[in-house]
Amino acid sequence: MGAPAISIEGSASIGWLHEACGFVADERFYFDPEVRNARAVEMEDFLARRYPDFEINFFEANMIQSAFWRRDQILVGAIQPNMILGMAVGAAFLCPGDKDPDIAPAPLADLDAAGLERLRGIEWEKAGPIPRFLGQIDAMRAKHPGRPVIPTYFWDVSGRASFHGPVTTAQKLLGERAFMLMFDDPDFLKGLLGWIADAYVTLARLFASRAGLAITGMHVGECSGCMLSPSQFDEFSAPYIQRMVDALGPGRIHTCGLSNHLIPCFAKLKNVRCINTGSLTSVRKIREACGPGIRVETAPLAKLLASGTPDDARKFVDQSVEENGPEGALGIVHHLDRGYPEANVLALHERLIERGLVRRGRRHPAGG
Repeated sequence: MGAPAISIEGSASIGWLHEACGFVADERFYFDPEVRNARAVEMEDFLARRYPDFEINFFEANMIQSAFWRRDQILVGAIQPNMILGMAVGAAFLCPGDKDPDIAPAPLADLDAAGLERLRGIEWEKAGPIPRFLGQIDAMRAKHPGRPVIPTYFWDVSGRASFHGPVTTAQKLLGERAFMLMFDDPDFLKGLLGWIADAYVTLARLFASRAGLAITGMHVGECSGCMLSPSQFDEFSAPYIQRMVDALGPGRIHTCGLSNHLIPCFAKLKNVRCINTGSLTSVRKIREACGPGIRVETAPLAKLLASGTPDDARKFVDQSVEENGPEGALGIVHHLDRGYPEANVLALHERLIERGLVRRGRRHPAGG
């Protein structure tokens, strides 16, 4: 029996980069693919020069995979998944430049049964920014025939699609009404959740086909899942996640927040290869429920990185490795965000290097 495969990857936020070097993520960054690629490479090289010994990148957290990122890739429509769906139904795009963008809140707050029926009739190739992105895919493929053009909902050359979870997306579209509907009108909510799952699958296939990209799997971030009870997750989230995984899997599941109570729910999902979580969610309990065959990715508490100590970070690493046990792939993931002491973040990497579990260095050095 060999040692488990262990890795670590960090992602610097827009806010951190803005403070560190004046980076601005304006509308051109999101809507001009050539500008996006040039600025992304510039920021990646900035991080490579600053952290030559550590895997800390300018990769959208939980979206871009370091092993599948290429300097010459051209991202089209690289905006968070539920925001694209929100813009497609009329939400305005909000772009402050010095931090992550968003959309105007709850564009479907007043949705009723008739409105849901209209959603089912959307012609996606005419909706919101989608025709613009489809046109950009065509233009970039024609202009740069030797470079990989990565379509909307995909972030690197791997072919893995990325979405928000059905409940998380419903919250984005309806606001907090999404949770009230679990009690007031569960059947209506389930109709919307089914529409969300089907919309993501349809759009992923549309964009992948346009770019000539084979779909190899999917990531779904049910960020709001930790606020659900196990029975609510099983009723309102799991069936629609499973629908998406059945269509596009294998799957990678992410939740924010302490999610120990949802581990039995995750274990019931089929064809899931990775569980990505944090906030003290137990690696040991995931291993006990899901076995060594699944990859586990865990993140330290934001509070630890923001106001803890390097010793706290090292203890987090040690605990994660111990709980993982002798088998099963383990990934430690983290953000480098505004206000985090650098020493806390780097201690995560240094501890794994000290233990001989990862090598010093990075996959993508500056300029190459």
